[in-house]
Amino acid sequence: MSKKIIFSVFILILFISGYFAFSEISVYNGQYLDTALKRSLKTFASLSALKVGLSIVEGSEVGVGFGLQIGDVVQSTYDFVHITWQVVLVGCVALIGTKYLLKFVGVIGSFGLILAILLIFVTIFIRRKYPENKILCKISRDVSLIVSILTISLYVILPLSVLGGSWLSGNITRPVLVESEKGLSNIQKDMFPDQPGDEKNISSMWSGAKDQLNKIADYLKNKKDKVSMWGFQLITVYMFDCFLFPLLIFVFLFGIVKYGTGYLIRIGPAWA
Repeated sequence: MSKKIIFSVFILILFISGYFAFSEISVYNGQYLDTALKRSLKTFASLSALKVGLSIVEGSEVGVGFGLQIGDVVQSTYDFVHITWQVVLVGCVALIGTKYLLKFVGVIGSFGLILAILLIFVTIFIRRKYPENKILCKISRDVSLIVSILTISLYVILPLSVLGGSWLSGNITRPVLVESEKGLSNIQKDMFPDQPGDEKNISSMWSGAKDQLNKIADYLKNKKDKVSMWGFQLITVYMFDCFLFPLLIFVFLFGIVKYGTGYLIRIGPAWA
């Protein structure tokens, strides 16, 4: 009797989890991903403008003294900004991919959940009526287990992982993210107030080339440490927010579901 109660509670949890996973939780995840993507695209645009401006300066042959050219001065800063730009690009792709994956699961998730529940009942029926057919019992059990784990992983664990990741992000990494994004954006605005892609602005910007480039070199000397710090912080935050936080939560919940589902299916014959 107790095992029947366990099974009934398990099925009820599946339905309740599925309902909430694609109602309140899905709405919250959609809002979180939209906000995070807008912020990431804004940061990506600032880094792109800074990267283009630095690449122009890097190619300059104007001297800054001691046999150095200004391109030598900004080389390390450009390389670091380029790496940060690549990480933010990957982060934007991860956010967009997660958003569309959740939409895909929202379309097929309910069908997968119904299929998983039906297969569980079929497995129980086969093991009760044909206990002597070991091969059929094993096949039905394995298929039920795989489909159940896959369905629950996509329909329940994935949304909960995004939800948990957003909570950890807001409480742990968000202050550092805001500081780094604001700092790098201000650097870009201070050094290159006009859009580097505008030919007219470039012409006016480099009209007094040597003085202007020397000012940029001096500015970078004073801000180089801050640029490095903000870049490191931005890279670390994107690694945690886009990958580590949701992945750790997913693995933890997946382990619970894997062993829990396997246990419930294995005890099926005792319910006869």
